[in-house]
Amino acid sequence: MTMTTMPTRASRQIGARGMPAKRTLWRSAAVACVVVMVAIAVATVGKPFIDIPGVVDASAHARRSLDLQMFNGFNNPHPWWGPWTNTLGNVFLFMPLGACLVVMGQNSRRVRFGRGGTILLGMMLSLGIEIAQYIFSLGFSDVDDLVFNTLGASLGAFLVSRSSAKAQLRTVRVIGWLAALGLGALLVAVIAGIVV
Repeated sequence: MTMTTMPTRASRQIGARGMPAKRTLWRSAAVACVVVMVAIAVATVGKPFIDIPGVVDASAHARRSLDLQMFNGFNNPHPWWGPWTNTLGNVFLFMPLGACLVVMGQNSRRVRFGRGGTILLGMMLSLGIEIAQYIFSLGFSDVDDLVFNTLGASLGAFLVSRSSAKAQLRTVRVIGWLAALGLGALLVAVIAGIVV
């Protein structure tokens, strides 16, 4: 008499040679991608609704502005570090998105894409955000934001696409948890009245 065993959840997540299954990679990247996109939406189009005393003035972002000149913010900035935090913030904001998108694209069953598709998707999302900011008076629409958001997505995609499947799985899970913790901290601050 032979006994057959049902595959466990852990065994379905591991593919050949102990590597994570493509389905597990795709699913983890998709969940992380959704959480990261919510965080990006809060950080970009949500600024007119969030007032953090001494950090973010909601009323300053509740207006329509369009800047099509590259590096215009570096001309006589006040404070001097403002353009640098804006530039680096745009790059770092989209790096996790690029990382999650490239893992999704490499492990998708239907529509597969790599770094090029990820860069295109990151640019399209950034362009959509800039258009929404302009149309709905939700902040400053700036060509620098488009360029540096796209650069961030491409850096995230490049760094993660060159790693092993195990490292990719670990990376997208950490990204998802960090984004969720950040959103949770913001929610707690809103409930506590620290953020208005």
